[in-house]
Formats: sequence, C-alpha cells, structure tokens
Amino acid sequence: MSGLTTVQKQDIQTNIYSAAHGAIADWDNFAWHYSNRAPDACVLHSSQAFCISVWGTFASPRGKVVRDVVASILQDRLLCKVLEQHDSGLSLELESNCALLLQKSYDEITVQEILDRADVGRSTFYAHFQDKDQLLLFGVDHLRLTLEEALRRGRGTARRHEGIIAFSQAMFDHADEYRNVYYALLKTQGWPLVHQRLENLIAELIRKECKTEIAALKNAKSDVPVELFVHYLTSSFSSVMAWWIDHRSRLTSAQIDEMFRSLVLC
Repeated sequence: MSGLTTVQKQDIQTNIYSAAHGAIADWDNFAWHYSNRAPDACVLHSSQAFCISVWGTFASPRGKVVRDVVASILQDRLLCKVLEQHDSGLSLELESNCALLLQKSYDEITVQEILDRADVGRSTFYAHFQDKDQLLLFGVDHLRLTLEEALRRGRGTARRHEGIIAFSQAMFDHADEYRNVYYALLKTQGWPLVHQRLENLIAELIRKECKTEIAALKNAKSDVPVELFVHYLTSSFSSVMAWWIDHRSRLTSAQIDEMFRSLVLC
C-alpha cells in the first residue's frame, strides 16, 4: 500500500522526532507498517515511529554527538561483545596461532594451518579477519580489556600520579605469561605489527588516564606539551618492556614493574 493522506503524513511527522525526518526520502512510498488501512506511525509512540526517531536522529548530522559518545562506549566494549558471542571459535583460533608460533616462524604460518588446528571453518575466520595479521592484532586488542580493568582498580588505590600507569603490572604479567610467544615473534614480520599496536594501545590508555594531570599541568602553565608527556611515558614503558624481553631477564614481572615505576615516578 502506498500514498499517504495529508492528515496521515502530518500525524506521522508529528510522531517522529524532527531531526529524523531526513532519514525518509519518500514519505508516500516508505515501507510503513499498516494496521486497519492506516500507518502504525500515525499512532503516538508506535514502534515504527519510535525506531525511526532513534535511528534517524542517530544517522543525522545532529546525531554526531550521540554517535561519538556511542562510539567511545563501543570502543571499550566491542571486543568484549565479540568474545561473548563468538568466544569458542575466536579463542580457539588465537590459541592455535600461539601454539603454532612455538613450532614454526610466524612468517611461515598459513591461515589454513590455524584453521586446521582450531577445527574452525574458513567462513568463520573470514567473517572476522582478513588475514592472520588481523588475528594476531585482535589478540593485542583483546588485551585492552585486561589493562583497562587494571586501570579501574588502580584509580581507587593508587597514589597521586601512579594511577596513570596502573596498567603496567598487568601488562608485565601478560608478557611474562606469553613470554615464549613474544620470543617467537621477534625477528618476524609479525613483531613490528604487534609492537606498534601495543605502543598505540598504551599511549591511548595513558592519554585517557592523565586528563587530571594534564589539567594540572595547564593550570601550572607548564611548557611541556601533553603529547610529549604521553610519548615520554609510552616510550619509557616500551623501552623497559623491550629490555626485559630482549635480554631474557630473570626478573619477575613484579620486579620489572617496580623498576619501571621507580624510573618514571622518581
């Protein structure tokens, strides 16, 4: 059924939030839901009018602020949701990749070998990843959840300034647990990808956590640029981590974390 009466169109436009009107290109031929030969959207608070109001506004130029907020929330929760929905397959793929890394060079591993070991179909793999590099980086991105949880715990217990690097112990613990995997990645094409993604992740976490400190620096009229401060902490952590792994140090994760903190918090 197509074509709206003048009254129907007015009723629908009244029921749909004005910012969402742009989502409907052709009011007469839109796929309206009908009941008793009248569009449901003519009724106040109908499900179709509500959905168009929400998603139409979300997609409109005026919805940019909402999209930015939602994007920020999803960035923190997307990986968690993906794992909740596809935990079995993705976890097996990650575990298989790690296991293969201990047997042969990352550069020689094929996607098919990962799938065979995990007993996962190609369609499942390619529904989430383009290649083995994306799978590898997914493992790094999943680490974000662990580090953010450490930061949340640190906010309530850490002393002033220490909250910014509350992630460090968790990161060293992770590196210690997967130390053999880190060793296996060194001198392969996968290591620069992992190293850069880790640095970006740590810089992002530090940037978020130091908002209060940044404000303090501004109030003090410091000449230190914010990004220099973030770069300094990120580079310091990365250097300590690289030294610890490259030298196959016998220092525990707790000991190297204490040394890192003594260097940047002195």
